[in-house]
Amino acid sequence: MKAREYNKRIEVWETTERVSDGFGGYIAGSPQLISRSWAKLVTEGLGRKAYSFGIIEFKDPLLFLVRGRNDLPYNGRNLFLVYKGDKYIIQGIRNENLRDVDTEIFCTKDDPLTVPYIGVITT
Repeated sequence: MKAREYNKRIEVWETTERVSDGFGGYIAGSPQLISRSWAKLVTEGLGRKAYSFGIIEFKDPLLFLVRGRNDLPYNGRNLFLVYKGDKYIIQGIRNENLRDVDTEIFCTKDDPLTVPYIGVITT
């Protein structure tokens, strides 16, 4: 893998643990930016790769290939990615080889309904 192929900038955010609201319930913790990484965006064969991750139905999928990092253990429990201002939920993580050099992160868009609707232009 060539280093110059990692040309997309992603942000890794962490959702903090839930906090008690004082009334017996919980409030979701606030997200905080923990890192920025360079990634390669993989667009070929997304359906086949999603199936290999065990994902049957998905919306707006992205597959990022990132370098393995010792200081940042990627997980889908409390981490999510932001790419071009959109939030992506981590659906699956897989190390590409045994040396943990490259890591595949399969994501889907958080809320695809927020995409603005462009109506039909009539003249």
